[in-house]
Amino acid sequence: MYTAPDAPGAAKFLLKWPTTDPNITNRSGASFLAVVRSTITTFSDKHALPDNPEQVQDQFMIQQWREVEEMLVERDA
Repeated sequence: MYTAPDAPGAAKFLLKWPTTDPNITNRSGASFLAVVRSTITTFSDKHALPDNPEQVQDQFMIQQWREVEEMLVERDA
């Protein structure tokens, strides 16, 4: 499963389907949960910059990706 950094809603939608495998890995072998956590770290690092004009948007993306992370953990990914 792959979704662009700006599409956590798509990830949430797919995770609600009972047939979606939350343990899927990408071509390099990273789990979807690992990719989500990496995305959260990237947005968190960017959000922490004092001259970041997109801090509000980044905070929203962090919140959205944390919700995806919770869904994955609940499904034992």
